[in-house]
Amino acid sequence: MVKSKKRETIKANTEKWSERVWALGWAGVPDVLLKYQDWLGLGPLDMNLIVQLINHWWEADAPPFPSKKTLAERVGRSESAVQRSISKMERAGYIKREDRFTASGGRSSNSYDLGGLVKAVQIVAAYEEDQRSGKAVKDRAVIIKEIREELVRL
Repeated sequence: MVKSKKRETIKANTEKWSERVWALGWAGVPDVLLKYQDWLGLGPLDMNLIVQLINHWWEADAPPFPSKKTLAERVGRSESAVQRSISKMERAGYIKREDRFTASGGRSSNSYDLGGLVKAVQIVAAYEEDQRSGKAVKDRAVIIKEIREELVRL
């Protein structure tokens, strides 16, 4: 049943975008991340960078590591604007930068652990599920507080 649903999704996306476009790759961005970006305090540049990081994140246990230059080129902003946005998301607990080094010990691009963002999205997903099922739901302020408390624990 799950494989059938997956095939239907692939077929639908291929029909929307074309086989040529779909064959070149795609990035899986959760609907709740898009829907609740404001609740998470994510502005347009933040979201664009998150989508770019997701596009580089191929395995759950292998954080993405695009350079700031690559990110800046892709979103049409300066490296300093990218740095400020990443720093903001790091302070919020959504991203954790990790230094990377070459075999000879030189600096390489950072990797970006998105574990905090994943946890925050899981919290809003639980809210969305409750809302869809008709259960009593917490208000926005409570959800935001819950996210902040959870991210402090990470």
